[in-house]
Amino acid sequence: MQRPLLILGLLAALSEPAPAAVKGFVVFSPTGTQSYEFAPDRSLRLTASGPARDPKNHVACAGRVFGVEPLLGRIYRLGPDLKEDRSIDLGKIRDVARLVGADDDRLYVFFNNTLAAFDAELRPAGRVKLDPGKVGEIVPVVTVDECQVFAGNAYLLAGNTGDVFAVDLKIWTVLRVPLAREGPAGATRLQWIDPMERTLNVLVSREREEHTPDLEDAESRVIKTEVVLTFALAGLRQPPRETLLREEREIYKPYPPGFLEGIERQNAQGIIVDYPPPYRQERPPRGVYISKVSATVPCFAEVIVEEENQPAVLGSRKIVVLGSGGKTTGIERFRDEKHDVVWFKHGGEVRILAPEIRKRQLNIQSSAYLKLLELPGTADAAVFAY
Repeated sequence: MQRPLLILGLLAALSEPAPAAVKGFVVFSPTGTQSYEFAPDRSLRLTASGPARDPKNHVACAGRVFGVEPLLGRIYRLGPDLKEDRSIDLGKIRDVARLVGADDDRLYVFFNNTLAAFDAELRPAGRVKLDPGKVGEIVPVVTVDECQVFAGNAYLLAGNTGDVFAVDLKIWTVLRVPLAREGPAGATRLQWIDPMERTLNVLVSREREEHTPDLEDAESRVIKTEVVLTFALAGLRQPPRETLLREEREIYKPYPPGFLEGIERQNAQGIIVDYPPPYRQERPPRGVYISKVSATVPCFAEVIVEEENQPAVLGSRKIVVLGSGGKTTGIERFRDEKHDVVWFKHGGEVRILAPEIRKRQLNIQSSAYLKLLELPGTADAAVFAY
């Protein structure tokens, strides 16, 4: 990568007009919230300041920013002055209310095992109740970990029940898709959609233990795998295709009886004892580790490729497009040293990696974000474009 080419690329990005969909930004920092809008000359001007708010409780939709008070079950819309100009009450909340997603016209709220949609005026646009089935006589409270909206449907990943709920947003019906068809599904981590092959992909972590003759009597081998479950969007009732993405092997040998108690006694006497863990790595991990994904379709991801005899390092992180079965298509990434951000180009558009708002989720901004970074106090802030 040559520095002149990188500088030329960034100059081109800065000279691009702000995308029509981006009118401005709402910036969340520990000290307050600011709103910036593009002026006719394409400069950004501060339009309002307000108290600090939690960015995790906000989404951008239809050119506005909306928020939720999770325990009170209240949804509100922020006006240009960052004051609430409209709000609604969801009624009695048994758990918490969460903003789980948004598209061009509607925002989606999950509460009381119910997915509800509202338009930009906070008028109801549909709702449906999810049925996770009973555990004995108890109906579990569904926890939505991921939500993607694609082609008129919403796909909600509920890790605590081991299901994906597919909601038809036109007629508001729901299909429950159990992830475990034969044997345990594993602990869910992420989901994404491949729009070309029209598949839903769920990443699950599994762990199993085995005893083989090559191990000592007290030892066991722990095999940790990450598997992609791939469902055809047109056939969600069918069993998923499984693809092994990553494997890690450790040898576990328990401590002898009384060992840890002895360590605790010595610690209580002020004696610090250095002792090895009860496991050792049998071989370096192999495969692709997905650390973060975007909520977009197609899905961008930050991955680490772990190859045999080539231990992964922090510098080996890559930006890819995630496809069916965890298939990756690499994208060249660049670093803007002036603003200290990573950027890449896809589909003819420059995309910037902004500070993440939600855990394990890439916050991808357009080239207009570079204009915001010219202003003080914005580099490390959570940002919504609207």
